[in-house]
Amino acid sequence: MLHSLKCGMLEGPFYFGTNQAERPARLLVLLHGWGADGRDLADLGKPLQQMMPDLGLWCPHAPAPCSANPMGRQWFELTDRFFSRPEEALDEMNEIALVIERAIESLADEKELAIENVVIGGFSQGGMMTLHLATQANLLAAGFASLSGALVGEARSPHSQNIFLAHGKADEVVPFAASREAQSSLEDAGHSIDFLARDGLGHGIDMAILEALGHFTHKVTADQ
Repeated sequence: MLHSLKCGMLEGPFYFGTNQAERPARLLVLLHGWGADGRDLADLGKPLQQMMPDLGLWCPHAPAPCSANPMGRQWFELTDRFFSRPEEALDEMNEIALVIERAIESLADEKELAIENVVIGGFSQGGMMTLHLATQANLLAAGFASLSGALVGEARSPHSQNIFLAHGKADEVVPFAASREAQSSLEDAGHSIDFLARDGLGHGIDMAILEALGHFTHKVTADQ
């Protein structure tokens, strides 16, 4: 079942098949890409729940309209020089990270789950925010998943995190090298990394990535 759910300052589609369980035993939060909104990822709920019937999926909308597409949303502003000077986005990323963190904590409370049963993921700009949360926020989530994303800022964190990275080698929007660089920095900082590279895949999510995301989510939450 799909319905809109508001937690903290964020709202977006929530998917959970209530005919299979009274409430989810684990949660996956997915952050959409630049110029999209939560509905862009909500369709992943059904195949993911086929892998894990006790999984709930929440795909919140970013709070700000996209500067290049007012019909879509953005987590932070992307300028033409973002990849040459990504540090310029850090202040805005820090601010929105607090909003996301509080919303996820509210969601976990509402669903009566510990934060250790929650995986946070995102695609493209949402993947960048995910890695920012993994390294800069105080969330002790079960894991973090960046799909076609990049690491902005430092990889160091007071906590060792479980992180899944996936990226198409033919990505024409966010270079594949961005995830490889993130992998190196995150491993050097002591995080546990699973990496999936997809030959021939552009800027998108294919079935192999979706299945790997499901496997990662199950693995890091199974023992909670």
